[in-house]
Amino acid sequence: MLGTLCPIRPTGTTRPGGVSGMPRARHTVCVTRAAREGARAASGWGMLASVKFLVLWKLDLSRVSPEVAHAVGRMPDYGRRLHREGKVLARYHVVGAHGGAWIYEVSSHEELERLLGQAPVFNVSTYTIHALADME
Repeated sequence: MLGTLCPIRPTGTTRPGGVSGMPRARHTVCVTRAAREGARAASGWGMLASVKFLVLWKLDLSRVSPEVAHAVGRMPDYGRRLHREGKVLARYHVVGAHGGAWIYEVSSHEELERLLGQAPVFNVSTYTIHALADME
């Protein structure tokens, strides 16, 4: 695993558009230095135009409430918007699980962190993140 979302500390407020009444968990994307350098080397250049990440997200069922159900209902619209913008290449449901597998194409891991933080289910999900490299 090249990266995960690492909790920093919970706060007592929620972000706009988040799940009301739920404590906000702040996260950061922990992408290893080796993953960043490997992605740069795979491009053949010192700088990348974009980086692909596989993001597996899973809803934390211990936090299910009517507000969480509403947040889950907003995820398809959020995913369609990111797809139109070219930030999400593909979205999949993980069969038998409460979550999904999305492939992001972004300019940096900071952009990925920002996009994940804007997701309606960000505060009630766990994430596993893998940096991807083309095999061509």
